[in-house]
Amino acid sequence: MLRALSVLGARPRCRAPCQPPALLLLPARGRKTRHDPPAKSKVGRVATPPAVDPAEFFVLTERYRQYRQTVRALRLEFVSEVRRKQHEARAGVLAERKALEEAAEHRELMAWNRAENQRLQELRIARLRQEAREQEQRRAEEKARQAREAQAWAQLKEQEVLQLQVGRVCRGRGCSRGRLLCGGGRPGRSQVGRWLRAERGSAA
Repeated sequence: MLRALSVLGARPRCRAPCQPPALLLLPARGRKTRHDPPAKSKVGRVATPPAVDPAEFFVLTERYRQYRQTVRALRLEFVSEVRRKQHEARAGVLAERKALEEAAEHRELMAWNRAENQRLQELRIARLRQEAREQEQRRAEEKARQAREAQAWAQLKEQEVLQLQVGRVCRGRGCSRGRLLCGGGRPGRSQVGRWLRAERGSAA
């Protein structure tokens, strides 16, 4: 085999311009295919995997899982950033126009909100004023009713006092003049006034 290789790799002796030398074939270690029979020394060999420590295996699997999770998160972050930059570069004008439209819409909505708040504030103030006026009117009506009740009570007490005075005078002088006053119920204010004026005139 070495002789054949030496023959193949030998330079030919020629007087003409020499061509490039042929490739030197080096021996290479090949591998058996799955159809080749095993070697005689490995016919009865059974491949047994090495022993694995369960704790170490759990730690390694957990660390690999964390590593894959971290790398996947970084990869997704980089991909999203690249896509965002591509989108901004591809649709920069559209994005700027959309941002301007959103800003204008936001200003319009804020103006509408302020106007609506002002309108509700005015309605609230008007309602509070109306409630204050109604409450003041109810207070005035209540005071007037109490005044009327007090006046009526005073008139009633005055009539009772006048009736008692008339009865006392009638019992002292006889009932010739005050028969109507003494006999039939409560006298009226006009009758009591006329009788008192007559008594004062007769006394004078």
